[in-house]
Amino acid sequence: MKIALDAMGGDLAPRSPVQGTLKFLKESSSDVEVILVGDNNILNQELGRSIPNGIRIHHSSQVVSMHDHGSKVIKSKPDSSIVQGINLVKGWGRRRICKRWSYRSNYGFFYSNTRTY
Repeated sequence: MKIALDAMGGDLAPRSPVQGTLKFLKESSSDVEVILVGDNNILNQELGRSIPNGIRIHHSSQVVSMHDHGSKVIKSKPDSSIVQGINLVKGWGRRRICKRWSYRSNYGFFYSNTRTY
């Protein structure tokens, strides 16, 4: 199973998403891959010297701030972690059962869920 996580979103990012991912992987089965979406340099610093098994980083160069208009971010910041994460989930193909991408911010809750049976 693949999980895409916006590691740059939220008040305590990227520390909180990275720590949560590490804890999740420690308690989960070995067939899980978490893709942390965000700035490669910042995420590598947060993870330390080596990237643990089960984690992959997908680089995004743009950041969505509290001052950005939520409905315009997809067009105005195509390389932001939220947009890159949505594109990852969207591109996983028809063999998926259920993949989710969620993002909570000052503009409310954005949620994408795809189910293929």
